[in-house]
Amino acid sequence: MLTILAKKTLQLILLFLAVSFKSIASEHYRYVGGDWDDSDRWSGGGGIPNSRYANVYLCNKETTPFKLDLKNGTYTIHTLRVGEQDVYKSGWTLSRGTIVVDRDGLIFHTYPLIEYNGN
Repeated sequence: MLTILAKKTLQLILLFLAVSFKSIASEHYRYVGGDWDDSDRWSGGGGIPNSRYANVYLCNKETTPFKLDLKNGTYTIHTLRVGEQDVYKSGWTLSRGTIVVDRDGLIFHTYPLIEYNGN
């Protein structure tokens, strides 16, 4: 009896952690170059990405790489995805700053990730 109760309790805890992470994660999309701290150029995530729960997507439909200036700042994010497979082929140049890719990885599929699909 205790074993079944212990399993159910563990399942509930894991479900709670997974739901909690999903509810605090934020998605940030960028389709143009410029300054990282320009909140008007980010969509989907409610401002400038700077959180260990921020998932950043850099998409470029143009034929030349976009430049994204970090302006000597340091920004923490969870995931950085540049381009999309077979969709946006041009790349990005990140300059003058630091990107920290961070997450504790306690919940499955939450390890930090950098994925690049540009040219």
